Amino acid sequence: MSEMPSVTSEASLQTRLKVWFQSLPLCTAAILTVCVGIYALQLLFGWDDYRIFCMQPAAVAFRYEVYRPFTAIFLHGGILHVAFNMMSFVPVGTSLERMVGSLRCVYLLCLLFPAVAGVIHVVAAMVLSYNPFASSPRQMFSCAIGFSGIIFALIVVETHMSRVSTRSVFGFFAVPAQLYPWALLILFQVIMYVATVTRRIRYQLHSRAADFCSHILS
Repeated sequence: MSEMPSVTSEASLQTRLKVWFQSLPLCTAAILTVCVGIYALQLLFGWDDYRIFCMQPAAVAFRYEVYRPFTAIFLHGGILHVAFNMMSFVPVGTSLERMVGSLRCVYLLCLLFPAVAGVIHVVAAMVLSYNPFASSPRQMFSCAIGFSGIIFALIVVETHMSRVSTRSVFGFFAVPAQLYPWALLILFQVIMYVATVTRRIRYQLHSRAADFCSHILS
């Protein structure tokens, strides 16, 4: 008898997730499934070599690998990366898709936005790499992945069309709609910085422990 509540709550959670997913419009649900599915396959096969599919300005500009802006958006570099991207995308993507329809949503999110973002990325990288004042050639060979750029473009378009005045940041606090992309950008940077620092500390501790053990055994 004591186990019945947990079984019931588990079934209820599964039912709620199923109902929630079925309530999503077609385009939003498809993009969510593809991004999460690809990341799951990355984990399953241990694949993290993004060089073939990432958005690399030099590859697009000089080798004409124009597919990169369209493939890079579906790849993610970690669980926090894909989780926060999808948490940001689903509510805004759902709202926009219900306003413009599924076909236009596919056109915007999978064709127009990636193409425009790719052009802007290449131009910005060229300016940073080849300007005579403070050039940084490595910008042309950076390897960018993730749905973040599309999300920010989506937020701008959806906010303009919906005329909302405030946005909730993952349910924690609300900000003016015009500041929502900046709030997400700052939050993402903080989270990724903390995750990077934590990973480096863990790696250093592991290395020191391994060195200590090998020193003791020797």
